[in-house]
Amino acid sequence: MTQSQNPMLDTNLISIVIPAYNEQEVIDEFYRRIAKVLDGLSYRSELVFVNDGSTDDTIKKLRA
Repeated sequence: MTQSQNPMLDTNLISIVIPAYNEQEVIDEFYRRIAKVLDGLSYRSELVFVNDGSTDDTIKKLRA
């Protein structure tokens, strides 16, 4: 398996893990801001949101 075939060896990928707990009020703005920063980089990126048991509509916003 070459480096390009194995995402674990992809040094051009930035992964950001974001915990979310009752963030429905701010999640859209957070995403807008972080996406703008990541779009300005020369790396591929991914955002991994982890819903930490929110009791509001955070999960609905993340799915949208």
